[in-house]
Amino acid sequence: MYEPDYSSILAYLIKSSRTWSHQNALIIRRRIKKEKILYQDIPGLLAGFDVWFTKNKIQKNTKILFWGMNCPEYALSLLSCMSLGRCAVPIDWRNSIETIEGIIEKTKPKHAFISKYFKHDFLKNRGIKTYFIEDFFRHVNKELPNKYSLLENEEYIDPERIIEIVFTSGTTGIPKGVVMKQKNILANLKSVEPKLPDLTGSRTISILPLSHMLEQVAGLLLPIGFGTTIYYLPRINSFRLLQAFSEYKPTHLVFVPQMLKIFWEKIEDKAKETGKYNSLVKSMKVAVILPGPLKKILFSSIHKLFGNKLKFVACGGAPLDRRVGENWFRVGIPIIEGYGATEATAIATINDVRSPKLGTVGKSIPGVEIKIDENGEIYIQSDSLSAGYYNDKERTKTAFTKNGYQTGDIGEFDREGNLHIKGRDVFKIVLPGGEKVFVEDLETKIIQDIRIQETCVVAKRISGGDKIHAYFILKKEINHHLKEIVTEINTRLESKQQIFSFALWPNADFPRTPTLKIDRKLVFEVANQQKDITSITDKTVDNAYSIQNAVDVLSKVSGIDKDRISDTDTLAGDLNIDSYRFAFESGSNRTCRRTFGNYPG
Repeated sequence: MYEPDYSSILAYLIKSSRTWSHQNALIIRRRIKKEKILYQDIPGLLAGFDVWFTKNKIQKNTKILFWGMNCPEYALSLLSCMSLGRCAVPIDWRNSIETIEGIIEKTKPKHAFISKYFKHDFLKNRGIKTYFIEDFFRHVNKELPNKYSLLENEEYIDPERIIEIVFTSGTTGIPKGVVMKQKNILANLKSVEPKLPDLTGSRTISILPLSHMLEQVAGLLLPIGFGTTIYYLPRINSFRLLQAFSEYKPTHLVFVPQMLKIFWEKIEDKAKETGKYNSLVKSMKVAVILPGPLKKILFSSIHKLFGNKLKFVACGGAPLDRRVGENWFRVGIPIIEGYGATEATAIATINDVRSPKLGTVGKSIPGVEIKIDENGEIYIQSDSLSAGYYNDKERTKTAFTKNGYQTGDIGEFDREGNLHIKGRDVFKIVLPGGEKVFVEDLETKIIQDIRIQETCVVAKRISGGDKIHAYFILKKEINHHLKEIVTEINTRLESKQQIFSFALWPNADFPRTPTLKIDRKLVFEVANQQKDITSITDKTVDNAYSIQNAVDVLSKVSGIDKDRISDTDTLAGDLNIDSYRFAFESGSNRTCRRTFGNYPG
């Protein structure tokens, strides 16, 4: 059986390239042209990048900002930074300019690798030299004769070398930059690989952003170790994905839970439209006792949607609705849920593919120790643990303790040693798509509206994740409708920060702690109907919770005037909308166009 080389990222890539030399590594179809990178091309491209770095005076340890959509050029340039002594600073393409500027201020990169379709004048104004990701293969010579001599450079194989600073996807305002050393990523790869089935000759489609550690590990590096062919899409929507499933026939995929939920809802909707819903329900009851091959026959139409070759879906980043997971299992597509954090290089636990236990995130991978303190809080200890947050000693000291990384999550082990996540930090909102919103930062932005006296943001718990709920106390002289105020505030917030439901707080002030902080726990309990508002104040909450019109939210996310958004765009009135649902269901690339203009597909 193939054994990867974990001595360095460079050695890992070169051994894979030699082992799977004639197989396709990275593929993208742009318009009618399919562009391919073979595994045997990778060493030459790395050597070409090494020369290109020197030619363009990008010295070792230089920080390079990455801002783009997934594509082979992004993947190879990121791997080149990791392998060749440079430090990547990948950022989510959905971040606001304000957030990006905050990251730049913190890391001070001299160079930026960006998509040519992004509006990037603000980078040039800061003196940052920019290079277009899509043009890299035109400038990099992959036919250099000494392409394997890179392994002789001791600087490139140094395990202590910082190879990237990954900014956590969930923070609003200025996120925390997680420092990743080469040894951290290698340790995670080495620990996860034995827990996976043999993926030799497999195929997958890159969907999650490459700026996230989960996609870097599970969607890029691990597949390369198995000789997997990774397909990239110029843009992602429901039509393009279904088209790609049919053409590329993936053997496994990496999803966040919300994507699984969206696809399942589509399957149910289609069954109802065609009068086959009752048949689907009956078949799923029977499927409980059927072996996998018979499930594939019984639910052949569902398997056909994914190309008929899908063996499993790896899932992480947010809690998986158990009912959704059970539905997929019954139709013969196992969902393998895992758990981790950027601070632990993405993966700390994973379910066994052969016998996964729904409702848990599985057992810790080799080399990872999960500890749970007396309060039920989860700590992670492993060699893949980050050294801390970049230029942030205070946060590093708080989060990285003698017990390991303090996750802020609450959990417990079952009798078999599987980890069950019970909940999240009270102050952290985890959206269905896996994005995290810190309420204090969001409140700081909301309170800038001069009409707001006070605000308190809490999580509104729903199946599969959280939604943002905000209570307001308006200044006495204000007579505007609250809905109008919230609509205006949302125009100034990032897509993941959008306020989905809101209400006026009925008293002159929020409940306070002895130190005069808002008692957020009490407010959370009221929002989730765990506590009667009358136990806090003798007044009642102003009407029921007010749900923001979906058209208003889509207008903000897409950048399209709300008068031009049809009922179809709002998913027939379905208010359970987030950035993943919009990207998958709208059948357009409007979010992309708002960010960086017309992106070709």
